[in-house]
Amino acid sequence: MKIKRSEFTTGQTLMALIGIIVFAFGFSLLIVWLLLNAWNWFADAAGLSAEIPINFATVFGAWFICFVLKIIFKRSKS
Repeated sequence: MKIKRSEFTTGQTLMALIGIIVFAFGFSLLIVWLLLNAWNWFADAAGLSAEIPINFATVFGAWFICFVLKIIFKRSKS
């Protein structure tokens, strides 16, 4: 089955959409990982003992907290 006005099949379109979603999710996790690393570099340079161990759980947890806060404090267009 082909999508109308496109040379791509439905499967190709679906895989492209899944790829875009995975890329966007991975990119947002990368941003959070970079922020946690920046905090650790700052804490190390300042001599603080407030370094955060970075693993998948802390990155995903920080991403989830940022996601929820964005939803809570998002301004409505009304």
